[in-house]
Amino acid sequence: MGFDLSFFYKVYLNPMKFHNELNKIKLKIPKFYINLDKNIFYHNYKDRDFEKEQPKNWSSTYSDNFLSLIPIEYKYWVVHNMDFSKI
Repeated sequence: MGFDLSFFYKVYLNPMKFHNELNKIKLKIPKFYINLDKNIFYHNYKDRDFEKEQPKNWSSTYSDNFLSLIPIEYKYWVVHNMDFSKI
């Protein structure tokens, strides 16, 4: 696949030791969830009020748990059952 699985194990099992590497991984975790079929927009920015900018007929809200809505086959931040969004 092009990545070193042992590196991910080290980071996952020792998040304090690999703080910088973990931050680089966490920066790639989605900040938005957009469902175009249902007109739903979720974000995880507490300090930003995207609800004021939403189009009509859309639902928009802050949520820190929308990652659960994403099917597992699209969760690139989960490597061999290691979920880097939960560290």
